[in-house]
Amino acid sequence: MTPIIASHNLRELEDICEYVGLLHRGGILLEKDMDEMKMNIHKVQCVLRRPEDMDKIREQFKVLREDVRGSLRTVTLRGEREAIEMAFGCLEPMFYELLPLSLEEIFISETEVRGYDVRTLLF
Repeated sequence: MTPIIASHNLRELEDICEYVGLLHRGGILLEKDMDEMKMNIHKVQCVLRRPEDMDKIREQFKVLREDVRGSLRTVTLRGEREAIEMAFGCLEPMFYELLPLSLEEIFISETEVRGYDVRTLLF
């Protein structure tokens, strides 16, 4: 038996679900195993020595979101953790760290990649 739980509180679902789906306008927009979803998408905060170093990251990984504030860059990308750590390490950045993504952040990234305006889905 499989129970179905519907909620807009993604933080709550993160603690109790193993498999998640996102419904929109009567259709399934996204469905994935929670662990698989979290293992293949990562957020990195970094300060790179050279702006062109980010081009090397874009060549190796699918960048889903990128935000730059001064010299601090926050990048959400798809790929294996070890490969991401190796790629950033090779660039010898001034600073970098991998940050955990919440289920809400993962859904936002996944829906934006599919061309949805997340603001219209959540509000």
